[in-house]
Amino acid sequence: MSKTIYIYTGPVQSGKTTAVYKWSREQKSVGGFLTPDIGDLRYAHFLATKQWQSFETQNPTEIAATISIGKFNFFQSTFHYMQESLLTDLSSGKEWIVIDELGKLEVKGEGLAPTAQQVITAVQSNKAQSNLILMIREELLSTAIEVFDIEQPIIIRRVEELSSS
Repeated sequence: MSKTIYIYTGPVQSGKTTAVYKWSREQKSVGGFLTPDIGDLRYAHFLATKQWQSFETQNPTEIAATISIGKFNFFQSTFHYMQESLLTDLSSGKEWIVIDELGKLEVKGEGLAPTAQQVITAVQSNKAQSNLILMIREELLSTAIEVFDIEQPIIIRRVEELSSS
């Protein structure tokens, strides 16, 4: 059975991550991760294991172990764990996989790009048992679709559209 790629899009800070977090708590088989802002920093929340991990630092002494984009400094170790988690969740046959987000790093081929491309390819070629939800901010939507060669995604702007699609 063919699986679907959903792209959940909207402006930055418009509640996409919060909406998918609430939606995911009602699902039986969901993997991947969300990257909510908590206070002034971003964290990674792994949906299959319900684990939390620091994702961003503002400490200049930790900059060597980070990937930077603009004013943000993300831990390389968290990117690595995200990539491992995606592949584990995909191979375990989760009904849903969430990637929050395909952002500026990924459209440049950095960050999660290689693993995200693997997951997208697996879903598009029917080698995956998972539906995929990609979180992409509006300003990067067309670029991300082109860079990752995403075929016939269903674009949604409200989480409620997942159950009716």
